Amino acid sequence: MSKSNRVHVIACGVLAIDLRRAAARLTTPVTTEFFEGALHERPGELRRRLQEAIDRASAAGECARIVIGYGV
Repeated sequence: MSKSNRVHVIACGVLAIDLRRAAARLTTPVTTEFFEGALHERPGELRRRLQEAIDRASAAGECARIVIGYGV
């Protein structure tokens, strides 16, 4: 997998099936990380965990872009 165009998706587990299906249709390599559902009910924890995941992905240098998938 090329690091130059790899996308890392961090998202709610509720979206996992749809996001994996969409990623499978892309020519761009995609890695995924899903959190448990209902984390949006604890916004402080959600922000902390998202930032930690962003920091990990960024520090690893394994992706060109980080995409966040959350919505209510």
